[in-house]
Amino acid sequence: MDAGDEVSKAVQKIHSEVMMEFMKDCSGLEFTDIINCVSEKLRGAGLEVKDIRMLDLDGNQTNEPNSVKYVRAVATGNIPNVEHIFTFATIKRRDKFNVLFMQSAVNYK
Repeated sequence: MDAGDEVSKAVQKIHSEVMMEFMKDCSGLEFTDIINCVSEKLRGAGLEVKDIRMLDLDGNQTNEPNSVKYVRAVATGNIPNVEHIFTFATIKRRDKFNVLFMQSAVNYK
């Protein structure tokens, strides 16, 4: 197995752990708790959050409860020169928010 395969497997493992963290619960949140919940889940998977933003439907940054549709987080872990990028969907029901794992990617630096 070459180094690229090892990195790919390590990334898959981390991203699977993040997905599992979000299956445990990040629902019924107040708007002000969304970023904290996402950060806690990423830390629970062994990542350090570098940037986290709430986005509207068009991908523009927002801090408005009625506009937020996504959360984008950038994190690093123990793999050198790799940034983990996660996108989560937010669903609002009765003034409470659920955060769902949507997709993940990596940026090799």
